[in-house]
Amino acid sequence: MAGAKNKKAISVIMLLLFVVAAVICCRLFWVQIVDGSEYEAKALNNRLKELKMQPNRGVIYDRNGNALAISIECYSVYITPKNVRNAEKADTIVKTLAEVLELSEEAVWEKVNKNSGFEYIKRRVTDEQAKILKEYNFRGVGFTTEYRRAYPKGTLASHILGFAGIDNQGLAGLELYYDEELTGTPGKLLLEVDNAQNSIPQSQQEFIPAVEGASLTLTIDETIQYILERELQKVYAAQSADGATGIVIDVNTGAILAMANYPNFNPNSYNDVEAEVWSNFAINGTYEPGSTFKILSASMFLEENATTPQSHYICKGAMQISGHRFKCWRSYNPHGDQTFAEAIGNSCNPVMAQIVLEMGKEPL
Repeated sequence: MAGAKNKKAISVIMLLLFVVAAVICCRLFWVQIVDGSEYEAKALNNRLKELKMQPNRGVIYDRNGNALAISIECYSVYITPKNVRNAEKADTIVKTLAEVLELSEEAVWEKVNKNSGFEYIKRRVTDEQAKILKEYNFRGVGFTTEYRRAYPKGTLASHILGFAGIDNQGLAGLELYYDEELTGTPGKLLLEVDNAQNSIPQSQQEFIPAVEGASLTLTIDETIQYILERELQKVYAAQSADGATGIVIDVNTGAILAMANYPNFNPNSYNDVEAEVWSNFAINGTYEPGSTFKILSASMFLEENATTPQSHYICKGAMQISGHRFKCWRSYNPHGDQTFAEAIGNSCNPVMAQIVLEMGKEPL
C-alpha cells in the first residue's frame, strides 16, 4: 500500500513540475518571441543617453562683410548625479565645482542629489574654467560643446541686432525676427550607457551632426552706423534729452545705412540695463509725422510741377475737405497771401492741402 501511495505522490509531483515547466516555457516563448521586439526596444531605450548638439548660429554681417554678431565655441559642464554621489571624494568634487564655477556649494549639491541621469552644473563656462576642471578628471563630471553668441563691436547697432539667449534663441531685434533662419538645426549624440550612466565600451553610438544656421547680410554700413551713434550721443548730452534717435537712408534705393538710439546697450551683457532700453525707438516709437512730412510733400509737388516756389496761395486759417475741417497752426491769425516757399517756412497746412487737391491723389 505504502509503495502505491508513494508512486502516486511522485506522479502528482512530476505532473505539477511538468505544468510549472510548461507555464515557464510558454511565458519565455511569449516574452522572447512574441513580445521580444518590444522588450528589446525598451531595453535599448533604457540604456541610451541622448546629448543634444547645439548648432552654430549664423553670422550677421554689415553691407561690407564686417561681422556684427558671431558665435563662439565654448564648454558647458554637466554631471551624472549618481556617479558623483557614489564617488569616494564627493565632497571634494562638489567643493571644487563650486569654487571654479563661482557657484554656492548648496546649489551644486542640489543638482548632485537629483534622481536623474544628466544635470547641467553651469553652461557656457570660460576656457580657463573648463581647462581647470578637465585636469581634475573627476568621476561623473563631463563637458559638452555649445556656442555662445558674441557681439565683437560692443554697443554698435545694438538696437538693430538685439540679442540671443543662453539656449541659442533670438530674444530681440534681428536676432529674434530672423531667429528661424539664424538658429540652424540641432544635432544629437546617442550613447549606450550602463546603470550608472557610464558609457559602455564598444557600444552602439549614433551621431547626427548639427546644421549651421544661415548668415544674414544687412544694408547697414558699419562706419556710417558708428558716426550716427557718435553724433546722437553728442546731441543727447548737449540737450540733456530723454533720448535720441536717428536713421540714415540711401535716397536712391531706400536702403537703411544706419539706425540708432541713445541711450544704447551692450548686447554681450544686455541684462545690465533696464528692459526698456532694449526697445528700438526708431521703429517702435511711431507718431504722426506732421510738419516733418512737409519736406517730402514739397519735393513731390515740385517734381510733379504742381507748383513753383513763387506761386501764391491764400491761407484763411482753415478749410473744409470732405466734411473735415483742416486748421492751420495759426488759425487765430491766418497767414493770408503767401508764396509756396513762404508757406513751407510757415508750415501752413491749408496751402499744402490746396496743392494736393489741385494735383490729385494719384500722383501723391
